[in-house]
Amino acid sequence: MRKLVKKYNSEELVSFYNHYVQDYILQNLGVQPCVHIWDCTKIPINLNNTNYENSSVVTIDGETMREYKLGVFRGITGDSGMAEEIVFGTLKTHDMELCREM
Repeated sequence: MRKLVKKYNSEELVSFYNHYVQDYILQNLGVQPCVHIWDCTKIPINLNNTNYENSSVVTIDGETMREYKLGVFRGITGDSGMAEEIVFGTLKTHDMELCREM
């Protein structure tokens, strides 16, 4: 997995995932979600490691943290679901702005 992650940057991996789900799974397999959910989640990472590209350091209620924000567009199909599209951003990006193009 590390070799794959090192081979591509984060934008390429996210783009590949989004195209694969939207162009192959939804189209070729006939998956049609009936309920859609947008969600933005904070992803905490090691504060002392500066190798996380596009992460941001913020102080909230006196606590300093380094995090990403993950925007996910989920589709519910029957009794399961799938992430139809994902986006990454810095923690400072507003949820609506992060998901605007989705």
